[in-house]
Amino acid sequence: MHHKRKAYYNNKWFDFAKKVKERDGYKCLHCERGTDTAVLQVHHEVYRSDLQLWEYPLSDCLTLCRGCHAETHKKILPRSNWILLQIDDLGSDDGICEKVGCGSNIRYEHLIYHPEGGYLTVGSTCVEYLTEEFQIISKDRISLLKKVSDFVSNSHWEEGQTQKGHFFVASKFNHNEIRIYESKYGFAYQIAQKHKGEKKLEFHKTKQVYCRRVEQVKELSIVHLRALLSNDEKEREILRDFYKIALKSMN
Repeated sequence: MHHKRKAYYNNKWFDFAKKVKERDGYKCLHCERGTDTAVLQVHHEVYRSDLQLWEYPLSDCLTLCRGCHAETHKKILPRSNWILLQIDDLGSDDGICEKVGCGSNIRYEHLIYHPEGGYLTVGSTCVEYLTEEFQIISKDRISLLKKVSDFVSNSHWEEGQTQKGHFFVASKFNHNEIRIYESKYGFAYQIAQKHKGEKKLEFHKTKQVYCRRVEQVKELSIVHLRALLSNDEKEREILRDFYKIALKSMN
């Protein structure tokens, strides 16, 4: 799916792109060049027909220099050294293999990555052709952003009601829970944290979020929860920065 070119000249897109670049420290997340040596652009990892360019969760976007961005979209694919990131079962053959010359209907989507070819979704046959090792990239911002984006897109939510009669939707994450309440100002979320050796969950204070799109609240809440759970100071720093920018994007 391709957005109309004029959308890239909308002030809302300029503001959104600025927040993505600010989150990433004004550096390309592939080659780490900054504004002093490269032209930086914002790359959408996925495209949805129901969203404008600036309506995506921030975790769906990466800051890339013009060269790395072009490489990500290139059609001539490297023939080896692709790395498998994740596998999704669609439940039916509704997917399409993106490998040039294939285009087959697929049930199992394999998301793969190559430093020169970028990201690609392929089927079970093509993944064996393109990948040498089945391993997960688990470093720095790209990996963390993909995990946040995956939670926003694929987490399961169930309806519930508090003892005081307040309705909410809730999702589990590593024995912890996130609750999202609707309010007259938009939404509010609450984290229930599971501590080691304790049976009961610790319910944190409810946080009001002034926005109208529940995807943004899911993104903010999982970033908050991951920061609480992380033992890695570098990861916590990335998540704290991400939280600030995500919160700012709602204003």
